[in-house]
Amino acid sequence: MKRTARIGIYLIILFLGGRFVWAQNYALEFDGVNDFADLGSIGPILGNTFTQELWIYPKTQTDEDFHGIIGATSTSLQRPPSIYIKDQTKIHFGFGDGTQWYAKNTPSVLALNSWNHIAITFDGTNYKVYVNGSPEYEHTDASGKTPSQ
Repeated sequence: MKRTARIGIYLIILFLGGRFVWAQNYALEFDGVNDFADLGSIGPILGNTFTQELWIYPKTQTDEDFHGIIGATSTSLQRPPSIYIKDQTKIHFGFGDGTQWYAKNTPSVLALNSWNHIAITFDGTNYKVYVNGSPEYEHTDASGKTPSQ
């Protein structure tokens, strides 16, 4: 995954599989070059339902590459639920179940140079993306699938 542009993304809170990953009075600032919250090649075991939630502040980029926020950078089909920014204002999200990578890109849903609240949920059937509380994208291609254990 090529990361050449400066992108300012601040990760505040993350809710994964019923557990909060909480940092009070702290934030991560990603420079778009080599920063990423890497969950490892398999990542945490989330089961067949989960929610990922975070605040980001995307800055104008000079490219349209994938910019990882959280997940795994490998091309493994066992990648944990991952979130990337694509084409500056789109969200690329998905997970691998060991045999396939189930991922999609939203249409342009992020406001540049502004705080955006992202919540991504998977209930075992519906994979949904919310931005600032509004439902923005949904698919069922991963219905019945579970992220690799």
